[in-house]
Amino acid sequence: MPLFKKREPDLGDLAAYVVESARGRGISVNHGRLVLLLYLLDAERIRGGREPITGIAWEEGRRGPTAEGLDARLRALVQREKESTRWGRGTARESFSDGARGDDWVVATKLAVDRIVRDCAGLDLAELRDRADARPETARALAS
Repeated sequence: MPLFKKREPDLGDLAAYVVESARGRGISVNHGRLVLLLYLLDAERIRGGREPITGIAWEEGRRGPTAEGLDARLRALVQREKESTRWGRGTARESFSDGARGDDWVVATKLAVDRIVRDCAGLDLAELRDRADARPETARALAS
């Protein structure tokens, strides 16, 4: 019996982990790239027969996947991260710095997130959008 129960991450955990993992690979993740990477994570889970994990109700937008209120949710997550890392010191940039993130996640989820970051975070935005648009049946499943 495991000492600690593994859990599925929430959107804040996912966003922070994606940003920090990409940063560890020397890749800067802006808002648009983060949205596409989160979408691809949900798409991969759908293709694998699992439920989406982000909790985002995806819609098809002019410039790729989007969701109502997503920008505000992500801005709030960034602000929460900035405030939580500011204890005792100032931070000049967005800081997602908890290196232990993901250690208590379900293993399959962490592996999927790592695979998305490894395979997709370094792609240019056009290639990321192409990947997001590659499977219309997945987009329909995510939008419903």
